[in-house]
Amino acid sequence: MNKQKDYTPKGYVDLDLEWLSPDEIIVARAKENKAWKVGPVPTMFTALYVINLESGEQKQLTFPKNNKIDNTPQVVGSSITWYRTSEKEDQGDVWVKDSMDAQEHRWLKNVDSPPTFFIKSN
Repeated sequence: MNKQKDYTPKGYVDLDLEWLSPDEIIVARAKENKAWKVGPVPTMFTALYVINLESGEQKQLTFPKNNKIDNTPQVVGSSITWYRTSEKEDQGDVWVKDSMDAQEHRWLKNVDSPPTFFIKSN
């Protein structure tokens, strides 16, 4: 019998799953809002985390400040992109890390929604 493994720490929720490699995923993680019962879903202030599914090791990938929200991670080749916005903004910025250990940088400013990237296949 296969036992299900839980990678999300107690008191948190993981959203926006993206595969980084066959053994690693990226998630947008936020603190669980236990006070919310009905009505519009409150804003989830998320940061991106990498989870190794074999070892269970987890590493925070992005560190948004000032109530910013990092979500919609995408892996394109060795680059990782995501959308950074805030609760009160209609637009956000697209950020990139050229590899796991690279410095993050803003690539596109004031876009309406996260872009979708496609990789050309042979």
